[in-house]
Amino acid sequence: MIDEQDTPRAAAPGRVVLRRMLRHGSFTIGATLLGVIILIAIFAPLIAPHDPYATDLTNRLLPPFWHDDSDPAHLLGTDRVGRDYLSRVMYGAQVSLVIGFLTVIISCVIGSLIGVAAGYFGGPVDALVTYILTTRLSLPLFLVALAIVALSGSSLTTVILVLGFFLWDQFAVVTRSVTQQLRSQDYVKAARAMGASHRRIIFRELLPNLREPLLVVATVEMANAIILEASLSFLGFGVQAPLPSWGLMLSDAREFMFFDPWLMAIPGCALFVLLLAINFTGDGLRDVTGRGASL
Repeated sequence: MIDEQDTPRAAAPGRVVLRRMLRHGSFTIGATLLGVIILIAIFAPLIAPHDPYATDLTNRLLPPFWHDDSDPAHLLGTDRVGRDYLSRVMYGAQVSLVIGFLTVIISCVIGSLIGVAAGYFGGPVDALVTYILTTRLSLPLFLVALAIVALSGSSLTTVILVLGFFLWDQFAVVTRSVTQQLRSQDYVKAARAMGASHRRIIFRELLPNLREPLLVVATVEMANAIILEASLSFLGFGVQAPLPSWGLMLSDAREFMFFDPWLMAIPGCALFVLLLAINFTGDGLRDVTGRGASL
């Protein structure tokens, strides 16, 4: 007779995933960086040394702390109208994260519903969704977004809505493919045999099993949304002044790039670190939640 205490018990799924995350180097680095940036964005009103909108022409274009003639009150210097650069970088994280999160939420809802409908019902529904998806993929996203923002007027809300309604294609592709595999599973057949409605099967049986692949796609699309917003703002069609968008800060610093290159380097590095953190986190999630991940 085998003692129950001597038999190895399977670890809880959540604990196994957590163990994989802690052992995954790129995920640990990405999640740590992303967590720090999120905390900076949340607590920016408390930790920012100055008002990011306050101008002071007597202290314009002060260099950052590694220059000999820097001002200790402005560690990262000031811009062309005397606004504190460190404060604007901190508040710029708010703008980028808000755009990234809200864009992903909108595009995830649209793409998931379309993809699940195509994968579950198949037939004419799948053919219609495939046609819509092909049409969407044939459109140059940046040029279409640029044209719409230019015609409708650039603002934070407009940028979020435009990106949200045009970044759903990857969500649709993934959910369609996974749903086509899940609809033949025994638990879905059992629910159908018991008389469960299509809505119950989709929302109670299918969508919970799409959580992990959707989370991975969300990280990729969040990075795309942030870089697209920065590109639009750099061209003057995204977030408008005086909001401290990193893309707008890069645009304002263009005329000083040869004489004060730090004006472009600082927001550029901030944008790079944020995108690197999101991509590392997404790659780690893909690895630790994949079927082939090792314990």
